[in-house]
Amino acid sequence: MLAGGPISWKSKKQPSVSLSTTEAEYYALGIACQEAAWIRHVYQEIFKPLNDPVLIYSDNAGVVALSENPVFHNWSKHIDIRWHYIRDLIRSKIICSLHIPGINNGTDFLTKALSHAEHEHCAKFIGME
Repeated sequence: MLAGGPISWKSKKQPSVSLSTTEAEYYALGIACQEAAWIRHVYQEIFKPLNDPVLIYSDNAGVVALSENPVFHNWSKHIDIRWHYIRDLIRSKIICSLHIPGINNGTDFLTKALSHAEHEHCAKFIGME
């Protein structure tokens, strides 16, 4: 968000088959990190250097743990090593990956079938009333 509005949005079919939800969302986090690193670079070129990392929220706690903890896990050994550059961005304080509970994730209504009440809550949460 810049000046109260989004400056980037992307929707893309994942080019590979994932073996788990965590893997699929980890890939999505990798793509989001690429975009965030680019936007951060452009922002610094136009305005001023940023001291704080870019916050990226995920509603999958496994993704946040995997991105922050470089320990090898049996359940994650199939994930392509190229996506682990997320850890380098986190260590460099360029990106900060945070868990957000599903109830606080305003974009759920874009990807999931929700009840009318849940849909209304999500729409209000992101400012669409």
